[in-house]
Amino acid sequence: DPEAEEIKDVFEKYDLSTREKEIATLIIEGKSDKEIAEELGISTGTVASHNKNLFKKIGIHSRVELMTKLR
Repeated sequence: DPEAEEIKDVFEKYDLSTREKEIATLIIEGKSDKEIAEELGISTGTVASHNKNLFKKIGIHSRVELMTKLR
């Protein structure tokens, strides 16, 4: 799957942690912070913290920018 390869390349380029990669993948799938928290067994505050970190690493400010960057 070329799209999956491209996303993997972006993950490697920005040196995302395993958890950040999981969360980024779930965001790309269109899941909300609440759904991500439930799926991963963590709080929505923890999801928000990971979002902040991964957005900062990639140099973006929103989910929409993440989707654009990874498509």
